This record gives sequence, C-alpha cells and structure tokens, in this order.
Amino acid sequence: VGGGRPPAPSMRPALTRSEALLAEDALRLLISVASERESNGLSERGRVRRALLHRLFLGETAFSALAETLSRRVTEHADFAQVLREVATFVPPDGGGSGRYRLRPELWSELDPFYAHYTHADAQRAIERYRAHARSSSASP
Repeated sequence: VGGGRPPAPSMRPALTRSEALLAEDALRLLISVASERESNGLSERGRVRRALLHRLFLGETAFSALAETLSRRVTEHADFAQVLREVATFVPPDGGGSGRYRLRPELWSELDPFYAHYTHADAQRAIERYRAHARSSSASP
C-alpha cells in the first residue's frame, strides 16, 4: 500500500522585491483602514483637528500651504482657526517671507503613521521628525 514518503513540499523562493513592496502596501492599507477613526464617531471638529495635526507632523508650514494641502471641508470649518491655535504656535517671519505654524510639542503623542491620507513618504517623514523630537526632548533637562 504505497508505504513511501509524501513528496517534499515545493520550495518557493523568497518574495521578489516587487512582491514584497506590494505586500507592504497591502498591509499598510489594512492597518490604515483599521486604525482610521473618522468612521468611528469622531466629530467634525475632531476630524479638522486630526487633519491639522497630521499636516503639522510633516513640518512647519505657512497658512497658505495649509489652505492648499488640506481639504476645503477642513479649512472652511467654522472652528478651523480656533483648532489651529490649539494645535500649533505661530512663528512670526524673520525678515522677509511669511510666518509659519509649528506643532505644539506635547501633541507628538497623537502621531498615527498609518494616517489614511499619508503617502508612504509622508509617513516616513513624520516618523523621522517624531524621532528627532524625541531625541531633542530627552536631551534637554
């Protein structure tokens, strides 16, 4: 009755680079969908705050850049200016140019690198800025 061994499982080579990138993108998408709080009862004001925070996690920015990069739903919200004051400090221009908004340091704990509107590059940039903030915070007394 055929007492031989079962055939050895086929040995599949490791993922190719393109397969690995595709798998990483798929995992990022699943995580961002699972972690996206907009669908879990976040108020409209909360959505404005979250959008502003995640834009500011990418770096200081002028008001005009905020208006260009955030959706009209966010920038035209009645509480937009108030929320902006809550999450950022205004840095006046030094010489020419315009002033900029800087994230309040105590808000770094709210960074979500899987924020649905981040590209992979945005997420990497926010993480690097977070690490730099953490290093400078731990270095200061």
